[in-house]
Amino acid sequence: MKTISTLILFLLCLSLSAQDITKTTLNTVSIQALGSGGISISAKYDRILVNKPGFKLAQSLGYTPAYDFEDSPAWFSEANIILGKKKHHLETGLGLALIQYYKNSDFWLTNNEIKPSFNLGYRFQDFSEKGITFSLRAHLYDRGPNEIWAGTTLGYSF
Repeated sequence: MKTISTLILFLLCLSLSAQDITKTTLNTVSIQALGSGGISISAKYDRILVNKPGFKLAQSLGYTPAYDFEDSPAWFSEANIILGKKKHHLETGLGLALIQYYKNSDFWLTNNEIKPSFNLGYRFQDFSEKGITFSLRAHLYDRGPNEIWAGTTLGYSF
């Protein structure tokens, strides 16, 4: 009787302490081509801030050595909404790019500009495990006459 009651108590403790151990990858590092960093290749870090089933809110920070045709470096940041439950997601967001112009000299900064952006696209990522992240997005920037272009991102989530 003592052995049976000990076994029942042990099984009861195991079932009471069972919990969902599904992990979510909250960080992504990636390389973009024609993405939020303008016409060149850029590096970006994403962090999931709000993680709900089917809805995620992410903040990103990135850098590009050549934002435009004048080879101006830029820092950019985005707030993105990611919708979807499995591996396929709709991604949309707003961003700002701080562009640093060195028109007269390679060493002395001559001008800074802040450019807002809007993006909409597709993101392939399994948030439940570490691995490859891929996205295709259209970007709308306010660059004098409005400009739209498509970019791609390849990264690793952890």
